[in-house]
Amino acid sequence: MAVKFECVNVSSKDPERLARFYETIGVRVSVQDPNYDGWQLRNADGEPYVCVWDEHKRGEVHCGLHNDCP
Repeated sequence: MAVKFECVNVSSKDPERLARFYETIGVRVSVQDPNYDGWQLRNADGEPYVCVWDEHKRGEVHCGLHNDCP
């Protein structure tokens, strides 16, 4: 079975503030929604990345695929 690692999900109670922090230390932040309801930390196209979600809108991120914890 081939598995491709795409991203790690992280939830934040203040995703906009977290994005500003990463920008100040030089990390590329890709925001798709002006309300910061989901954004990404990326190095280059095609590499694994970190997805950050608004915990108030989407809930807290838990372990496992599709939130299935062992």
